Amino acid sequence: MKSYKKRQLCMWQRSSLPGEKLMVRKILSLILVALLCLGFATPAFATGDSTGDSTGDEEILPEIFYDKSIKSTEQFLVKITRPEGDESTIYKTYLICGSALQDGLTIQLLVENKDGVFEKYVLNDESGESSWSVNAYSYFQKEVALKEGANRIRVVVYKTAEIEEPKLSVNLQLNDFTVTLLPQNLIDYLNRGLILKLGDLLRSLFIR
Repeated sequence: MKSYKKRQLCMWQRSSLPGEKLMVRKILSLILVALLCLGFATPAFATGDSTGDSTGDEEILPEIFYDKSIKSTEQFLVKITRPEGDESTIYKTYLICGSALQDGLTIQLLVENKDGVFEKYVLNDESGESSWSVNAYSYFQKEVALKEGANRIRVVVYKTAEIEEPKLSVNLQLNDFTVTLLPQNLIDYLNRGLILKLGDLLRSLFIR
């Protein structure tokens, strides 16, 4: 009796096996088609690294930032320690330094282009930005590349949360500086003069 049941079970399994295989194949085929459809239907999302993505440097700033008729304001948001005024230098780069006096500030650097118009200065620190955020008591220094001659630089400081309504000496600080890179021939002349003076000084010491 037991052997008869086993034979019947085996016969049932053998007879049902082809049908089950066919059903499994159909199910797998349907699943595969569904996955392919989902793959084609899934939308592509742009990331921040795409060329079409807008960056903070593309932000349109208020016109008051670029207004050349505005004179420098008091330094009530940020104390700029370098430069202290207009300066001349023999070096092709210049460090702008300072410290924040309040929280929640953004500092924007502008430079005057060859057409006499202020434009954003892109920082040479691989960030690709022209502005940065600071809080009270934080110190900053940013390097600016100079062209030969006068370089007019504007440091704009504003309260980040109030960018939509900038008001001079209330939530907006503007400070203009001119840093002049001396011509190379003048630098060479000064260097030669310095060497001659050092030579005269040494000769005078030995003669004595």
